[in-house]
Amino acid sequence: MVGTNLSHYKVIEKIGQSSQAVVVGASVAGLFAARALADFFERVVVIDRDNLDTNASPRKAVPQGGHIHGILPPTHTVLQQLMPGLIEQLVSNGAHVFDGGRDLKWRHLGRWLARGETGQTFIGSTRPFFEYHLRKSVEGLSNVELKSGYRFSKWRTDSSGKRISGLVAKGPGEEIELDSNLTVDARGMGSTLSKELVDLGFEGPETEVVEVDLSYTSRLFKSTDFSPDWNLLLLDPEPKGWVGGIMERVEDDRWIVTLWGYFGDKAPSEDAGFQAFAQGLGAPDISVFLQNATPVSDYRGYGIPKCSLHHFDRLKIFPDRLLVMGDAVCKLNPIYAQGMTKAAKEGMFLWESLSALAHKGNGLDGFSESFRSQMGNVGANWAWQLTSGADLAYPQTRGNRPLSLNLINWYVNRLFARAEERLEVRKALMDAMALVKPPDSLMRPGLAFRALGF
Repeated sequence: MVGTNLSHYKVIEKIGQSSQAVVVGASVAGLFAARALADFFERVVVIDRDNLDTNASPRKAVPQGGHIHGILPPTHTVLQQLMPGLIEQLVSNGAHVFDGGRDLKWRHLGRWLARGETGQTFIGSTRPFFEYHLRKSVEGLSNVELKSGYRFSKWRTDSSGKRISGLVAKGPGEEIELDSNLTVDARGMGSTLSKELVDLGFEGPETEVVEVDLSYTSRLFKSTDFSPDWNLLLLDPEPKGWVGGIMERVEDDRWIVTLWGYFGDKAPSEDAGFQAFAQGLGAPDISVFLQNATPVSDYRGYGIPKCSLHHFDRLKIFPDRLLVMGDAVCKLNPIYAQGMTKAAKEGMFLWESLSALAHKGNGLDGFSESFRSQMGNVGANWAWQLTSGADLAYPQTRGNRPLSLNLINWYVNRLFARAEERLEVRKALMDAMALVKPPDSLMRPGLAFRALGF
C-alpha cells in the first residue's frame, strides 16, 4: 500500500529542513501530482484560480467538465495504489465499476464489436463527481494545502536564472509569493508556459497541431424503465461519416448522453434537434432512450478547434525544479476519453520517479530534466500517436500526415474488423486506446496474423 512514508523524506534532506512543493492548478493532473508529492515533501501547496465549491458541480475553469469522461483501467490501478479506499468511496456514493469488455457496447465503422469479460475495469461517473472526491482525498492529507481563488502571476527564479524557486500568485485581495523546491505546472490547456519560457530566456518547445474542428453537446437524464445489459454505449462514426454518440450510466441512477461531430456537424442544444441528431447515428439505441428519458440538467455545448502536443521533452535547456504535466503538455481530442487516465499515469510516474530518487539518496538537482525526457512515454506520446492518426484519416483534418499514416490506419481498421468476432482482438485494441499498453502492442505477431486474415 502506498501512503505517506516519512522514510522517503531523505530525498529532501539535501535541499533543506523545510521543503515545499507547489502545484499550479487543481485539475485532475494537478491533484494526482499533489498526491504523489505529498509522500516526499514536508508541505505541498496547490493553487487554483477557481473558487472551489464543496459540491460536485462543473466549475468555470473546466468548461468540458459537464460532458462525458472516461475513467479507464489505468486510473483504477493508480487509485488503488495511491489512494486506497477511494474507489470504494466512489462506489458507495453512486459510481459504477464495470468490465470494459462485457459492459461496454461498442460500434465502430458500422460493426458491433464482440462482448465478453476482459478484466478491463472502468469507473462510471461524471467528471465533477470524480474530481470532487479526488480533491477531497488530496485535501485530506495533513501536509497538503489547497489555496482556492489564486491565479498564477509569474515565476520566480534563483540568482542564476536557471532554476525555478517559486512563483507569485494573485488571490482575493492579496498577492502572495510561494517558495518551492519543486514546482508543477498543471494549468491544463490554458497554460502559457511556452511563452513564459521565452520570457525567462529559454526556448519554447516545438508544437504539433492537429486541427479537428470538433463540437459536442451533452445532457444528463433519468429513466425509470431503462435497464440495458451495458453501462457504456459507444457509437463511433459510420463508414464515410464523422458524427457519433456516447452514453454512460453515472452516479445517482442517471445517464449522460454526449453527441458529437466534426467539421461543423454539431448536435443542437434543443430537444427536437438533439433527438434528430441521435436518429442520424448508425444505431437507434440513443434515440430510443431519449424518447422516454427525463432531462435532469441543461444542455452543455463545447468545442475543440485543435489538439496539440508540446515537445518539452525535446528542449535541450529547461528550467531546473520545474515539471509540466497534464493538458499543459498534451491537449488530446476528448472524444477518445484519455485525458484523465493520462493524468493519473503521470501522477503515478511522478511518485515512482521520486521514490527511485529517494532510494538513491540523491537531491533534486537534474530531476526535472530526467522526468521531462521520460514522461511522454507514460501516456501522452502513446495517446497522441493513436488519436492524431485516427483524426488525420479524415481529409478535412489539418495536420502533418506521416507517410505511413494510410498503412497504419488500414491495419488498425483490419483489427477492428476482426474484433467483431474475436474478443481478444477487441481487448488488445482497448488496451492500446485506454493507455494500458503502448500502440506498438498492436503490432505483435499474433494480432498481425489475425488482422491479415490468418
